[in-house]
Amino acid sequence: MVMGDLVLTEDEVGPVMLALQQGGIEVTALHNHVLHEWPRVMYMHIAGRGNAAKLALAIHAGLAVTATSDETPAAAPQN
Repeated sequence: MVMGDLVLTEDEVGPVMLALQQGGIEVTALHNHVLHEWPRVMYMHIAGRGNAAKLALAIHAGLAVTATSDETPAAAPQN
């Protein structure tokens, strides 16, 4: 089982929703928290049940169509 929230720009909502639904992930809610912000930020709640690897691949496919980088940020220097 997977449940979570994605924070997306308004332009990312359609492509991400399509990719998630094609992978068997359900979009349970879509809304914004702030009025009149720019760019518009949307919150997509998701859920899925089934094979963990398939769910992970579906979420990865959804995130792949966003502007979010999949690179790991550099570690903070240790003091």
